[in-house]
Amino acid sequence: MVYQQTDNDDLPTEPKRKGWRNYQERVRADGGVSRFINPTIDGKQRWIQIPDQPKYKGKKGYERFLAETLAEAVEKTTNIRFNEAADEWLAGYAKGKPGTFDCFNRILRLHLAPYFGKTPLNNINSKDLLEFVRVKMGAGLSKKYVTTMSWIFSAIYEPYVNAGLVKRHPGKIKIRYRENEVADNELDELEEDRRESRALTVSEVHLLLDHINPVYRLLTELMIWTGLRVGEALAMQWRYLDTPKKIYNVERNLNRHRQLGTPKTASSRAQVTLSDHICSGLEQHRAEQSAERLRTPTWINQDLIFPSSGPSSRHPGSPRAAKALAEALKKAATRAGIPHVTPHDLRHTCATLLIQKHRANIKEVSIHLRHANPAITQETYGHLYPDDLPALGQAMDRLLLEAK
Repeated sequence: MVYQQTDNDDLPTEPKRKGWRNYQERVRADGGVSRFINPTIDGKQRWIQIPDQPKYKGKKGYERFLAETLAEAVEKTTNIRFNEAADEWLAGYAKGKPGTFDCFNRILRLHLAPYFGKTPLNNINSKDLLEFVRVKMGAGLSKKYVTTMSWIFSAIYEPYVNAGLVKRHPGKIKIRYRENEVADNELDELEEDRRESRALTVSEVHLLLDHINPVYRLLTELMIWTGLRVGEALAMQWRYLDTPKKIYNVERNLNRHRQLGTPKTASSRAQVTLSDHICSGLEQHRAEQSAERLRTPTWINQDLIFPSSGPSSRHPGSPRAAKALAEALKKAATRAGIPHVTPHDLRHTCATLLIQKHRANIKEVSIHLRHANPAITQETYGHLYPDDLPALGQAMDRLLLEAK
């Protein structure tokens, strides 16, 4: 339906004809009469001019137009979907601080929009919001981060509730942010790779390896060379290693409770190619570990490649804590005189060196990091690729003209 809406304050305030609700008229300068309805839509009264068409003539025509207008408003109210409402809400921050806009946009794109999607606002209730919070807290996200998500969810609903377009506000509930609601889940793939991290230069890599505790040197090298996540590296088992073929099959992951489980995504369960240097180091490490097992009666055999070991280990052979590796990297960076290094920096370093030094393309890096799809790699590391369009244009001359 196409109709004309006006905010003219000169319109009469009383119905022109007795018994005609939401109806008014105004005499025009040319002697004609403009007819209006005045229904309440979106919580406000609206002046809407009745089209000058035969089907809208007389009382029946006015009633028909009023019914069609209200039906359209009801249909619009019923069909408002979360993703559309979220886009409309976010547009209000487009001209504000860029940092705030980027933060809200990222939360919507990575968390709220994928979860609630195209669900109509009236079909989402408080239980759905509580389940969303439960999932996100169980995924290891911080309470502050999830609280921000809940605030954005409520803010999206606010104008629609105030305008009467949504029956009830599902965000008006008390939420308990329990960090142990769901076990063993981790950050989603894009969220993990977009965390605050930095890539080491080649010289920093060598300095780090020269100053790290020898117990952690091979583990650190392997994480830099392969881009394995810390949980995947600490869960490595000999049964999945094939040094003759120079591959390792990622089948296990160590969660924050130091329990072995499956990797978080299907794409993570894939082969990782190993270099000659890493294979040589692993074979030497296998021999040294076998000797240690023979002289350690309390060894707990879980087939781990990098278990807890050494004289200070209370449970030799059991999974090594990720915090221990993080502390070793921190101390090594301090001794080497380079900025702070975290386990995730090693994965970031792997991707960055492959792009900047090896000139690997997005698909190759995506396969090596075992991302679910190249779009995640592009989102995270796309800025590292050179934007040299003029050079590409000249390349076409060389390819097509110089070959003549």
